[in-house]
Amino acid sequence: MDRRRAGRGVTRSSHGHPAAEPLDLCEDLGGVRVPDPYRWLEDAETSATRAWRRAQRDLFAAERQRWDSRRHFARVLPDLLPERLNLATVSRGRREFFWRLDRRHEHPVLMVAEEGTERVLADPAALDASGSLVITAWHPSVEGNLLALQFARGGRETGMLCVIDVATGQVVDKALTGIRNSGVAWAPGGSTFYYVGQPLPSTASMPGSERAVMRHRVGTPQSADTVVRPAAPHAAGPYSVAPTVGDRWLVVTSADADRPDRRWTWLADLAGDPVEPALRRVALPDAQIRAVREDGIYILTTHSAPNGSIHVADVRSERSVADPTAWREIVPESPEEILEDFVVLQPPDRSPAALLVHRRRHAASRLALHRLDSGEHVQEIPLPGYGDVRNLRNTTEPIAALEYSDHASSVRTLHYVPGRPRPSVLEPGTDWLDGNSTVMTTHVEYTSSDGTAVPLRIVSRVGRPRTSAPTVLSVYGGFGVTQAPEYAPGIRAWVEAGGVFAIAGVRGGGENGVSWHRSGRRENKQNTFDDVIAAGRYLVAQGWCTKAQLGLHGASNGGLTVGAVLVQQPGLFRAAVCAAPLLDMVRYERLGRGATWSSEYGSASVPEELSWLLSYSPYHQVTQGTAYPAVLFSVFNGDDRVDPAHARKMCAAMQRATSSGARIILREEDELGHGLRTRTAELSHTADMLAFLATELGLRVPPTPQERDR
Repeated sequence: MDRRRAGRGVTRSSHGHPAAEPLDLCEDLGGVRVPDPYRWLEDAETSATRAWRRAQRDLFAAERQRWDSRRHFARVLPDLLPERLNLATVSRGRREFFWRLDRRHEHPVLMVAEEGTERVLADPAALDASGSLVITAWHPSVEGNLLALQFARGGRETGMLCVIDVATGQVVDKALTGIRNSGVAWAPGGSTFYYVGQPLPSTASMPGSERAVMRHRVGTPQSADTVVRPAAPHAAGPYSVAPTVGDRWLVVTSADADRPDRRWTWLADLAGDPVEPALRRVALPDAQIRAVREDGIYILTTHSAPNGSIHVADVRSERSVADPTAWREIVPESPEEILEDFVVLQPPDRSPAALLVHRRRHAASRLALHRLDSGEHVQEIPLPGYGDVRNLRNTTEPIAALEYSDHASSVRTLHYVPGRPRPSVLEPGTDWLDGNSTVMTTHVEYTSSDGTAVPLRIVSRVGRPRTSAPTVLSVYGGFGVTQAPEYAPGIRAWVEAGGVFAIAGVRGGGENGVSWHRSGRRENKQNTFDDVIAAGRYLVAQGWCTKAQLGLHGASNGGLTVGAVLVQQPGLFRAAVCAAPLLDMVRYERLGRGATWSSEYGSASVPEELSWLLSYSPYHQVTQGTAYPAVLFSVFNGDDRVDPAHARKMCAAMQRATSSGARIILREEDELGHGLRTRTAELSHTADMLAFLATELGLRVPPTPQERDR
C-alpha cells in the first residue's frame, strides 16, 4: 500500500464546501490497485476528522437556515401521528402484552392487561430520563408470569437482556450482555429460555467465540449459559431463535456453510428435555415453521416454489420431518402472488379448521381463507384498501390479529374471526388517521433497460391535475426486503403539500419473490441501479415531473442504491437524500456489520467478486469535474450496523469533485443508531429531509392560516 500523508487542514473549496485533503493512497488487492484518498476519515475521532466534521456541521446549519419549508413540515408531522395506538398484542396465560404508542411520548411503552385492567410494565422514559435507552424487544414466557426484556442505549443495536416478574415489575435475573436482535424461546415452566448471543470465554465451544444459540437458566450467571447448536456440518450461522411455537417448540434457523443465502431450520420439543433439546432438521431449506399442532407441523417454504407454498409434516414421525417426500402440500405456489405468512384458525364450534393466508402482489397485501385439511380456497378477506399487513398472529386459536396501514391511513389493529365476512377493528377506541379523501395511490409497471417489467407505486393528491410536480423517488433494492405500501407521516406530509412520492420495487428487493431478490444481488447488482434509472426516466416521460423536479431517496442498502445511481447518472436527478448508506464497497466488510453481508454483495477478498464491487462502488466511481446534483448525506454516529465512515468518505469525494455548484452536505446526529429512536429525533430527521428536497425541487408548501391573514 502506497501512502503519501497529505496536509489535512480544513479549507473552503471553490463551491464553498469544506475541503478535505486527499491522500495519495492505493491498496493492492490481489494485483488490483484500489485508490482510497479519504481513508483517514474512517477514524471519527482524530483531530483532523473532528475538524472536518465541525466544518460540515457548520455548513449543514447554514444550509438548513434557507429551507423555508422546514417550519411547515415540523408543524404538520406530529399531527400525522395517531393520538394513541396499541400494537403487537400477544396473549400468554391470563395476560395480554402490547406496545402502546402515544403522540406525547418519545418511545413506545410496554403494557400488560389482566382481567380488564391494564398497566405499564416497562417505560423507557422511566428507566432512563435522557431518552437514549430504547426497548428493542420483549418476550413473555409461555405462562405469562415472566418476561425477557431487551434494551440498548445510544442508538446501538447490541444491548442487554433482563428478566422481570410480570406481577411486580421487579427484575429477577441480572442483565445478559452482548445481545443483538435476538429472539427468545421460553421452555414451559419459565425456568429456562434460549437466545442468540456471544458465548463467554468459560462457555465458548466454537472457534472464535462466534454468536451461537445459548441456553440460559433464570437466576444463574451468564457465564453458566451453555451452547445449543445443530450437530450438522452445514450449520454455519448466523443463527436465529423464534419465539416458542405452540407453547413448547424451539425453532432454530441457521445459514448453510456453502450457501450463506440459504437457511436451514431445526425443531426441538421443549416439553421433553429442555437442558439438551433434541434438534431435528426440517427436510427442506428455506422452510419457516408457522404452527405446530397435534396433527402436524405447518411449514412455509420457498424451496422449489420461489413464491412460497404451505406444507404439513407429521410431528410425531422422525422420518416425516426429515424426508420431504413424506410432506403433504396443502396450499400450492401462486404464479403471481408471494406467500408471506399464515396462521391456523380453529373455530370454537368444531367447524373445520382453516388457514388465514397473507400474500402480496406487487408488495400490496391480500388475505384469503383456506381449508386446513385440503388447502381449498374458501374466500378472499377484504382489507380496508391497497395497503400493508404486518404481524399476522393468533390471539387465541379461533382469532387472528394483524396490523394494517396504507399510504393514506395510519396503522390500526384488525382481527379476523371465522364466519365474519371481513376483518373488523379489534379496538374500536384506538385512534387512527384516515387520509383517503386527500391521498391516492396509483400502481403501474414500467420497463427497465433489459425489458423487465418493474412495479411502481405513485402517491399523489386526490383530484390533482396531471401536471408536473416536485417528485421524490424512493428506492431500496436489497436483501429481499419489500417496500410495502405502509403508512409514513413523511410521505403523507409531502403529498398533502402538493408533491408526488413514488416507490419503485426494484430488483434485489422482495416485491416479486425470491427470484426477484436473486436477480438484484451479487453479480446481478447492476440490475438494481438500472431499474432505478428507468424509474426516474419513466416519471419524467409520463409527465409526473421534470428532471429539475425529480429527487431520489434511500436509506441503508437504499443509500447504496442512491449513491450508485448518482455516480452513474448524475444528470437525471436534481437532488438526493442518502441516509445511513453503504458507499465504499471495497472496504464495507471491515466497517460496521459489513462482514455479515457477503452473501448479498460478494467479498473483496475474492478476485471475481472484487470486480463486481468495483464496477459500481459509489465511492470509487466519483469522477472529478462532474456536475453532481444536490445531496444530503444523513448519518447517525451511534450506528453500529452501517458505519458513518461510508458517508463521510463519499461526501468528501463528491464535494471535491463536483462542478455543478449544487450543495453536497452532511447531517450528523449523536446518540442515535440504525434502528429505533425517539419520536422527536425521528420527526426532526424527516422534517429536514423533506425541507431539503422541497427547497431543491421547488415545492412551495401551503401557507399557514396566520401567513394567509397577513
